[in-house]
Amino acid sequence: MRTSGASISDEADSPKLASLFVEGNAPSLPLCKTGVWKRQSVVFLWSCRLRLGTLQEYVSGLVSRGIAGCVVWLTLCLACLPTSMLRAEAQVQAFPDLDLPTLGQRAQAALQAHPDQAIPYMIEIRGRLSGAASAEYLAIYRENIFMLGLAHMKWFQASGDAAHLSEAIPYWDEFVKNFLSDERHLLAMFNWADCLYGVEQWDGAVSRYQDVFGIYNQQIAADDLLGLLNRLVVAAAAAERDADIQAILRQCLEPTYSSEIRLFCLNALFDRALVTSDLNDLMALVAEINADRGFRYDLGINLRLLSVGDRFEEEEQYLEAGLLFSMVLPVEQLLFVVEDRLIELEERLFKRQYIASKKSALVVERDQLREQRALLAGAPKYTANLRWRQARVLRLMGRTYEAYFGFRRLIEDYPQHVQVEQFRYAAILQGLECGYKAEAVEMAEAYLDEPAFVLFEKPIAVQLARLYKQGGEVDKLYVLADEFLHRFPFDPVSAQMTHSLGHAWFVKGDTEAILEDFPIWSEEFPDGAFIDSVKYWSGMAYLFVGDFEQALRAFKALIEAHAGSVYFQEARFRCGVAYFGKGDYAQARAIFEEWVAVAGNHPLQAEAHVFLGDLDAMEAAVEAALQNYELVETYQGAQSLIDHAYFESAALLLANRRFANHDLCLQRYLDRFPDSPAGAEAVMRMADANLERGAVAAAFDFYRDGISRFGNKIDSDHVDLLIDAWWRSDAAIREGFEATNQFIRQLLADEDFRSEMLNNRVAQIGYFQENSSIPVPLQESLTIRQPLYDALKDVTDASVEGSGRSLEINDYPELADWMRQSRNQLDQLPDELPAAVFKEMRKQAVADGAWALALRLLRVLNQRADVEVSPVELGFDEVELASPATLVWIAGIEAQKDPIEARGLLLQAIERAPAGPAVVDALFMLAELEAEDGFFDSAADYYERILNDHFDSERAQQSARGRGDALRLARRYDDAIKAYSLILNQRDWRGEIWAEATFNIGRCFLDQEQLGKAQGFFERTYLAYSGYPMWAGKAAMESAALLEASGDVESARRTYKFFVDSPRGSESPLYEVARQRMKTL
Repeated sequence: MRTSGASISDEADSPKLASLFVEGNAPSLPLCKTGVWKRQSVVFLWSCRLRLGTLQEYVSGLVSRGIAGCVVWLTLCLACLPTSMLRAEAQVQAFPDLDLPTLGQRAQAALQAHPDQAIPYMIEIRGRLSGAASAEYLAIYRENIFMLGLAHMKWFQASGDAAHLSEAIPYWDEFVKNFLSDERHLLAMFNWADCLYGVEQWDGAVSRYQDVFGIYNQQIAADDLLGLLNRLVVAAAAAERDADIQAILRQCLEPTYSSEIRLFCLNALFDRALVTSDLNDLMALVAEINADRGFRYDLGINLRLLSVGDRFEEEEQYLEAGLLFSMVLPVEQLLFVVEDRLIELEERLFKRQYIASKKSALVVERDQLREQRALLAGAPKYTANLRWRQARVLRLMGRTYEAYFGFRRLIEDYPQHVQVEQFRYAAILQGLECGYKAEAVEMAEAYLDEPAFVLFEKPIAVQLARLYKQGGEVDKLYVLADEFLHRFPFDPVSAQMTHSLGHAWFVKGDTEAILEDFPIWSEEFPDGAFIDSVKYWSGMAYLFVGDFEQALRAFKALIEAHAGSVYFQEARFRCGVAYFGKGDYAQARAIFEEWVAVAGNHPLQAEAHVFLGDLDAMEAAVEAALQNYELVETYQGAQSLIDHAYFESAALLLANRRFANHDLCLQRYLDRFPDSPAGAEAVMRMADANLERGAVAAAFDFYRDGISRFGNKIDSDHVDLLIDAWWRSDAAIREGFEATNQFIRQLLADEDFRSEMLNNRVAQIGYFQENSSIPVPLQESLTIRQPLYDALKDVTDASVEGSGRSLEINDYPELADWMRQSRNQLDQLPDELPAAVFKEMRKQAVADGAWALALRLLRVLNQRADVEVSPVELGFDEVELASPATLVWIAGIEAQKDPIEARGLLLQAIERAPAGPAVVDALFMLAELEAEDGFFDSAADYYERILNDHFDSERAQQSARGRGDALRLARRYDDAIKAYSLILNQRDWRGEIWAEATFNIGRCFLDQEQLGKAQGFFERTYLAYSGYPMWAGKAAMESAALLEASGDVESARRTYKFFVDSPRGSESPLYEVARQRMKTL
């Protein structure tokens, strides 16, 4: 008989099982095969049945007295009976000339070799004895019926024609029903059921086997019962009556049955439960395995445990699946147990260490173990697949790191496994999930370096490209993309590679690479799968460099040629961005409005509404702008877009003096995004708005709240601005109060001063530049055609020259109001000065362990209150805790002893927050450090970055001047002249910097020996900017020197004299030099 264990040793099954394991499904293990095998197995089992009692050798013919003896007995009985005992109607049938003894003799002669020839005689006998009443005839009739059933089965055995089994069924039916007390009743019931089984009358076979078990289960030998159960399971499955036999199978799990029977039934019950997916039944059966340790070492049980684990995994019951997989014993372990026991038995038999009566049992066990060893040795090895399942379930359970190391060990332990590619791919993905990017890169590179690995090379290459992009390893990404693009130009993988590379180059700002390399690939493969990606990123590169016309061409080409591209919607959107960049706002609006109407929930919807909001704001369509900005959050835009929308909304509301709405907008932002790094900026805006409307106390409350709330968040850049704003605002209000009151008092009391402020614009500008804390509106009220200016001018002009007339404050309400405002602001300031406040704040921050805040406060105390800090105090820990602004401060201190280290800190500050408020100071300090070391070109580049990206910053004027100086010192005179000219083109910068720039343009021409041009700019400097004696003096000296060198001594003397006689000439450090030189001419 075949058992469940034997089925897995078939060579035909092994490849299938292996593939199923890899796919994650445990193999189904049929109890038997179908078709001819079933019939052949029935013959084998019948042979077992026929070896019972006196019919042991009936079919096999091993002993000559088998069938022959039975027939002889039947013949003798017939010969001894008088024919008068038979009824007349039974005496003549098919063989009228033969009497019963002769019929018996002929049946005997034919049955052994030709059962088909014996059957007619037996049928004749049956016909003649039908209805016989005597005990003797009844006994002969019973024996003849039994022999007819056997003869038909013998005939089937010889011919293979199942029709003979069908013909045997009525005889077994009759025998079983009519001869209940016959000692062969069990055998007849078996044969009846087996004939039904052999002709595939499954329903009848199930019923008959159930009858056999129900009546004789305690009398059937273990081997016979095992065969019955085997055929019962097969028949029930074919008849779809599996449920009907569950009770029998469960009964046979009881300890009174042999281990082989219990194991068979357990396997069969597992198979049924796997089909019905009854998880409760499956777990109950698992409990049965634990009840008998021997079950654990059966191959079929272990394979079924795999299947059960798979089923629980499918139902997302991962904990149970993991437990089941942990119960599975690998084939190697099963083989080890068998071999260990086999060695022990063979040693005992060899040494004769046994009781004689036990030897046969030991030999049987030895032989069984040898068979089991052979079976296990030939069984497919599933250890790797088991460990694959275990790692997979760990991942599904969320035990990410354990799963990762499970996959890694699979690779290490089974480097030549047929599924090692799958193991490697899983390990890469799991490594990414764990955040082990470096390890994932290493494994992906190793996979792609193996020529034999092709199954997952494309998805792994795509993952590796993304990792290279994230890690900034653009050179490696380029090599990878180039390889796969040339190998698979028409495969989607080439498009994915191009996208990753384009994005990486774009983020890096290497637009030159995009515009140089991508067209080459396009020329090589004009119909490649990546062409739309090339066009898209080319358009993005042109946007980045500000070539909006070329960007439009690229995006429009994509739209026209690739309507189904993944970039299609984005390309249409980017057209709007290009028009916006060109300043064609009407066209940009038309595109954005059309785009948002059809783009649905596209990720760029939020950005589109940012643009529409900005366009509305530019057109002063306040309500429309606010509505568009509000939609940015609705469309779940990136945090940076949401920040922009909120803050621009607040700016619009403030500009329109809608203070309550302004505060509500920013407060809503703080409530919605309490942990946003930009929260400090929202607080800063609220403080600024309160300062603007004179609510100084409220502004300082916001400063304090923002510092306390966000001060220890390293990534909240505006905290440093809040700290600086507190100090700056306090100082400005105090200085403003003093300067404003001093100015107003002097303006009213000093007629000469008043006349100068009203009649000398240059003097006025110079005074206000030196006293910048005087409110700008007050400064502007003293310009021509302003009411206050006119009132003061009339009085001053009407005064008698030299009278020294003073004016009364009460006659000028506007001035009185400015004095009241400055006093009101002063009174709202905190009682303590900023230094005292921040020292106390820092003390508390240290006590609370808020080290980032403590470091921030130390910065401002060092910079503004002269609290000493040694570079030794600022180590690695401080750098790790430092915000970008604090890093810049640390770099300034570090530069005193190690400029190279300072440069590294500044670059780190820029990297941490490339768009943050500290980046300007970092770039400016880098430029100064480069200039100090003579690297003027590099210094000019840093200054240029400030001008390009942060032109509205406070460092812009200094950067423009520094860039001009750096270019001049690098002897790039034409570039330097352009840099200085930029300063002169900024009307808002009018003042001393204009004088300096004009003078330096002259120096550039002088250094190029263009003396005429140099003379012109020197003259312009001392003539137009005499109010700035430093630069006027330098320009006069250079101009006079050129005149002297040319021999025009008189003009040189006049130049010296003009400067010496100028109102502020004496303030120049060159005044005495010029005066002495003038005397010598």
